[in-house]
Amino acid sequence: MAKQKYKGEFEEGSAAKAVISLSQLILGPLEAILKAQVHASRSFLNMVLQLGYPHIEVDEEGAPKKNPTEDQQKLYMQEFKYDTKSPTGQVTTSVIKVPALALVPISPLSIDQADFQVDFKVSHVYRHQQLQESEAKKLGKEKGTNYDEYKRPWFLVKDPVSIRGVIAPKASEEVKDDNSNSEESSIKINIKISRQAMPAGIDKLLTSLTQANNNHIVETQTKNN
Repeated sequence: MAKQKYKGEFEEGSAAKAVISLSQLILGPLEAILKAQVHASRSFLNMVLQLGYPHIEVDEEGAPKKNPTEDQQKLYMQEFKYDTKSPTGQVTTSVIKVPALALVPISPLSIDQADFQVDFKVSHVYRHQQLQESEAKKLGKEKGTNYDEYKRPWFLVKDPVSIRGVIAPKASEEVKDDNSNSEESSIKINIKISRQAMPAGIDKLLTSLTQANNNHIVETQTKNN
């Protein structure tokens, strides 16, 4: 069967055969890292809410089944009791209430650094499109000029190109077949995770909650011996 000619459009397939641009190659790992960072941020917020507030049931679409009750809107509070004795023999039991959020270490993690390596075999060179598709309809106003979606007046490099190729396996072309593991390609990614400073909003929230509760955290009960 004759090999199908590449027409410049992306087609899914084996990593050793699907032709992609250098931009797509670099974007793939970067996009995965950014999505992972977004998910990590959502997980951190979810942890804060679970530590701070009771669970609210949701429906199939993720919306609350009903309006939260007053109890579901209240913070989880931790109580600490201790007794003090006056010179007259009276024992006073004090209860200190502190938000649970203020008692646990809360520190978000984020991706501080990411390095990746990949073998890229260049197979095609195309002109590099400079305008996004949504702007293509405006090109009609430029008829009669020397400019189009591939050539713009601000160019410093004449005829910039789009470098395209395949994620090349290490095995040689001669030993490959459709069922061989020699066509497997890999991207080596090293990610460094670091602890980030507390977000300003959560820091102010905890400070406000702690200060607000400090004004009325003590309940006393007096006992006579």
